[in-house]
Amino acid sequence: MLDESLDLKRLVTEPSYFVKEFIGVEPFEYQKEFLNDEANRKLFVAGRRVGKSRSASWKALWYAITHSEAEVLLTAKTQRQSMELFRQIKAEIRQSEAESQEWGISRETRTEVNFSNGSRIVCLPLGRDGSNIRGYGADLLIVDEAAYVPEGIFQEVLMPFLAVGQNQFIMISTPRGKRGFFWDRYDESNRGENDYFVQQVPTWKNPKVDDEWVERQRKNLTSMQFKREIKGEFDENTDAYFTEEEVTHEDVAVGRPVQRETDAAYLGVDLAHTGDDESVYISLDQNGNIFDIEYTSNKELTDAMGRIRELDKYNNYNKILVDQTGLGAGVVDQVQEDLGNKVEGMKFTLDKKQSIYSNLKNNFQDQQLTFRFEPNAGEDTNTMKQQLTALEYDYTSSGKLKIFHPSGEHDDFCDALALAAWAKDKKRTALTDKASMKPFDLGTVKGTKR
Repeated sequence: MLDESLDLKRLVTEPSYFVKEFIGVEPFEYQKEFLNDEANRKLFVAGRRVGKSRSASWKALWYAITHSEAEVLLTAKTQRQSMELFRQIKAEIRQSEAESQEWGISRETRTEVNFSNGSRIVCLPLGRDGSNIRGYGADLLIVDEAAYVPEGIFQEVLMPFLAVGQNQFIMISTPRGKRGFFWDRYDESNRGENDYFVQQVPTWKNPKVDDEWVERQRKNLTSMQFKREIKGEFDENTDAYFTEEEVTHEDVAVGRPVQRETDAAYLGVDLAHTGDDESVYISLDQNGNIFDIEYTSNKELTDAMGRIRELDKYNNYNKILVDQTGLGAGVVDQVQEDLGNKVEGMKFTLDKKQSIYSNLKNNFQDQQLTFRFEPNAGEDTNTMKQQLTALEYDYTSSGKLKIFHPSGEHDDFCDALALAAWAKDKKRTALTDKASMKPFDLGTVKGTKR
C-alpha cells in the first residue's frame, strides 16, 4: 500500500514526485526537468540509453492517473517502435510499489489500458501515411522516434490533434539529420521562435553508463554516428542529396510571392504511378522563378492530358517535360498531337535521373531557383521543400549514383521540379506548331553559325 502521508498536491502537479512515490523510481535530474516542466509542447532529444522512452512512459501514466477522462495516445512510425513504448508502460505498472487496485485498471488489451477514472492509454503505429490513428483524439500525444516520422504525417494527421484545447504534445527521438518536422521544431526553439521545451541529453549524462562503454562506442562508430547516437546532436544527414542550407538559402526560399518575370517558361510534370502518388505540375520561368505549383490525387490519366493542355494555353510554355517512366508515354503521345514537339517524355533511367538531379542541385547551389517559403504555412512549396530535403542517395555496386526517397516519403514534387529545371537549362526548346510552319530556305540553314 502507498504511504498515506503522501503529498496529494505534489502527486497531481509534480510528475517526478508521482514517479518516485507511486512507481518507486527516483528519476535522474534531466528526467525530472523534462517531466516537471509545464510547457504543453516538449522535445526530448537524446543519445542512446538515457531513458527518454521511460521518461515518456512515466509522463503517460502520470497524466492518465491524475486526469479523469484523459485520452493518451502513444505512436511511432512502426508497430515495433510503438509497442516498445507500450511494453515500457506495462513494465512500469508491474514493477511499481503501488498495488494493482491502486492503479485502477478496468480493462487491458495488447494495445490499450483503461482506468477506472475514465482515462485510457492507447498505442498505435502511424503506418505509411498515418491512417492508423485517424479518428482518434488525444489530450496527451507522444510520438516516439519522431525524427523518423515523415513530415507529411505531422502536418496532415498529427497536428490536427492539437488544434483544439490545451493538449500536450511530446516528441522523443535520437536526431536524424537537419531536416524534417522534429528538426524544424528544435531549430525554431533554439532561435526563440516557438514555445517548445527542449531537453537535450548525451548518453554519458546517464549515471549508470560508464565512461569505458562510451569510449568503446567512440572507437566503434563513425564520427557522424557517435555525434548522433551518443552525443544526441543534429548534423547534416550524410545520405541527404540536398542539404537544408541549399534548399532554404535566403535567396532561394523567400518569404514573398514569386511571380513570372520572363516570356520563356517551362513545365515539369510527374504523373502518379500508384494510388499513394500525386500528379504534380511545376512551372518556372527563365530566371528560375517557380511561379506555379499544382497537384492532383486519384485522377485518371485523361485528367493529366487535359490539365497539361490547359496550363499551356494559359502559360504558353517553351518546353514541357513529362515523366513517362510508368504510364506517362501514352499521355505524351496524346498531348503531342495538340501541342507538338514542345512536349517531350523523359524516362528516369539511373543515368538520366543522375543527370537531371545533378542539374537541379547545381541550380540550388548557385541560387538559380526562387520559391515562396514560409515555415509551417502548409503551402505546396512546403511539401516541395520537405520532399527535397528527404531525398537520399547511395551508390550501386558498379559505382553509379542512385537517388531515392526513404520509405514513407514521396518524390513527386522533386521529379516535377527537376524536369522543369532540366527543360530550362538545356535550351532544347522546340518551336510551337504555328512557328514551325514558317517557310525557310536551305541557304538560311547553311548560314547558321554553330
